[in-house]
Amino acid sequence: MPDAAKDAVFKKLEEIAELQKLTRAERFDYDMSLMKIRDTYCALKEREEIGERRGEQRSARRIALELLQAGMPIEQISRITKLSIQDITSDIPS
Repeated sequence: MPDAAKDAVFKKLEEIAELQKLTRAERFDYDMSLMKIRDTYCALKEREEIGERRGEQRSARRIALELLQAGMPIEQISRITKLSIQDITSDIPS
């Protein structure tokens, strides 16, 4: 086994041994802090995904507007960009 792998295994074993030394109250606090960290990570991941979807939506609308200005039919733009006709026409400047 490579040294790096051995080090990782022994480090994990050391962490497990340290957890076993905790009192019931300390273990509860440790578990609660882990839950908070995981909840925060999940919330951040969710926000990131929402941001990506919004960015994709903005990009699709920008492309739709350019295609519309180039004279492409709205139905075709809708098919290409996966935007509804209503979404496309709502972006048309007055």
